[in-house]
Amino acid sequence: MNGRIKHLHFKAPASYASILTGGSVEAVNTANNHSHDYGEQSFNDTLAALDDAGIVHFGYDELLLWM
Repeated sequence: MNGRIKHLHFKAPASYASILTGGSVEAVNTANNHSHDYGEQSFNDTLAALDDAGIVHFGYDELLLWM
């Protein structure tokens, strides 16, 4: 963090993934500056929640080829 204090953190229950599917979201980009705010395990939990909701995810070392 280069000595800076983060004032914003984004966190929600895994069940909130249904909000995305309810809004017809089919894919999300997980490569952003807040993806790892809560560590690697939380990031992996996010990917699992997206998988459980049937939402494709890409970013970091995941590539999406959409056809």
